[in-house]
Amino acid sequence: MKKKDKLSLFSTLKLCIWSGKFVYEIYPFETIALLIGALLNGIDAVVYSYIFGHIIDTITELLRDSSTTPTNLIPLLLILIIYLIIQRVISFIVNNCSSKFEHWTRTYIQQKNYYKMKELGIQEFENPGFLDQIDMIQDWSGQIPNLYMTFCSFLSSIFSFIVTGIILFSYMPVLMPLLALWEIIHTIPNNKLRRKDWAFQIKNRENIRKASSHGAFLQNKDLLKELTINGGFEYLDEKYSSFFYNYHGTLFSRRKKQNIINLLFSTASKFLQTGGYYVILTKTLKGLISLGDTTFAIYAIGNFTGSVASIGSKLQTIDNFTIKLKDVYDFYNLKSSFKDGSIKMPRLENGPSIKLDNISFKYPQSDKYLFTNFSLNIDSNEKIAIVGENGAGKTSLVKLIMELHIPSKGAIYINGENLRNYKIDDWYKNIGILFQDFNFYDHLTAEENIYLGKPKKPLDKKKVIEAAKKADADDFIQKYPNKYQTILSEKYKGGIKPSDGQKQKIAIARLFYRNSPLVIFDEPTSSIDALSEARIFNRIYKFFKNKTVIIISHRFSTVRNADRIIVLDKGKVLEEGSHEELMKLRGKYAESFEKQAKGYN
Repeated sequence: MKKKDKLSLFSTLKLCIWSGKFVYEIYPFETIALLIGALLNGIDAVVYSYIFGHIIDTITELLRDSSTTPTNLIPLLLILIIYLIIQRVISFIVNNCSSKFEHWTRTYIQQKNYYKMKELGIQEFENPGFLDQIDMIQDWSGQIPNLYMTFCSFLSSIFSFIVTGIILFSYMPVLMPLLALWEIIHTIPNNKLRRKDWAFQIKNRENIRKASSHGAFLQNKDLLKELTINGGFEYLDEKYSSFFYNYHGTLFSRRKKQNIINLLFSTASKFLQTGGYYVILTKTLKGLISLGDTTFAIYAIGNFTGSVASIGSKLQTIDNFTIKLKDVYDFYNLKSSFKDGSIKMPRLENGPSIKLDNISFKYPQSDKYLFTNFSLNIDSNEKIAIVGENGAGKTSLVKLIMELHIPSKGAIYINGENLRNYKIDDWYKNIGILFQDFNFYDHLTAEENIYLGKPKKPLDKKKVIEAAKKADADDFIQKYPNKYQTILSEKYKGGIKPSDGQKQKIAIARLFYRNSPLVIFDEPTSSIDALSEARIFNRIYKFFKNKTVIIISHRFSTVRNADRIIVLDKGKVLEEGSHEELMKLRGKYAESFEKQAKGYN
């Protein structure tokens, strides 16, 4: 078994205590109340049977001595009523705390997750291992309150085991240890099978994600059309069903084996339990103990065996939780691998100059360098376009400028200062970017989608409309049912579903609204018709007059008016110059431009 699939007792205890501290930060009173209530519940049956035993002894005395009055029962019955009321109040508090943890902590945990992700920095999102960790915390972080509640229940069972064990030892000093030992042995095969079960699930985690994706595709109304027409439905259905039938079949056979073992052990346990009853009843018949003590002892046997079984069950559950939550614990304790700068950058009045000086870079998971000793200067307020075939390094170059990646050699300078020396958040305040896979918030209104370009400032409705007009979006937004207040998804009441082109125009409007000193467009008009594209780019060149603009595009019509066009090829600058200069050069750019022009004609 892998080390990760098994934690030491110390690590398990540490995670249980951590879960308690975690929920205490949210609800201090409820956390303590749940622990105290759980411990009191551990001796609930003992106290009840003790009081009930005294009632039986009093009744026996009444039957034996006619001079004794029934009023002797009244104090005991009052004690029983008071105890039952207290027990119900404790149960109410415990259940209320559990419900609060179950429902209210979800919001807190989700907040903690995304705040931690932001704290670690978006640079980490380029690391595949980090993305796996995010998947795990999203799947398992919600189990933190459950671990604490299970731990409280475990302590309750331990408390019950100790108290009832002490009581039973006075009645049957020989049989009681045997009964305890047998119940403890019972947990060993259960625990072993459960670990195998969990290891099997871990091993198949990636296959589960793949198979689940097949099922998700088959339930997606937008994707189902093409699958049905092209005959792909049956293919994905077969892949989905064959995996999960085999997967669940294996799990079922394992758990069936576990149930058989449980049956055998529990049957043997009943014989030992009956032996305990025999010892107690024999003492009763010999007059060594009263009927009340007999009742108390018989209850204690049931409580004792139940508490031992509960300890084993809770240990398994805790073990299951802690194996999962170890990843969450490690994630919350991660430190960012990105070292932030110390120099504050103000909001720039003009577009920054950018200098890439002799940089070399490769992705962490690759052995091949994408850039080697690469240099490029971008002047303040210059409008440059970067073109090239897929894989030429266009988007990677932009990621380096945004400091999503750090070059292994060389440096990037902003207005003459090494980018690494600036505080990253200050740098981002001066950047506006539209990725090819841009964000679109379909649960928000059109107005909100544009406003998210500069959400730290009060909403300026006039500027929102101006931005939409520059992005060719105002005309169709005005036709929406609630205009700028329309939610951009048909999944919500009064909402509509925009076309891909409309989504892209709204995203471009967001960049106009942001109006940052450095503006980056990464394939910004891939879903927009050529006429709208020409209008939008004319406005981009005019609107961002005192800004530095970087445009990445496959469409040469969008870049021809740039101050300078950079032709990238395999991480190197193949050609650079204005549109007219590159056309005269009769090189790669001119050839590609003419081919694309013929395609449009």
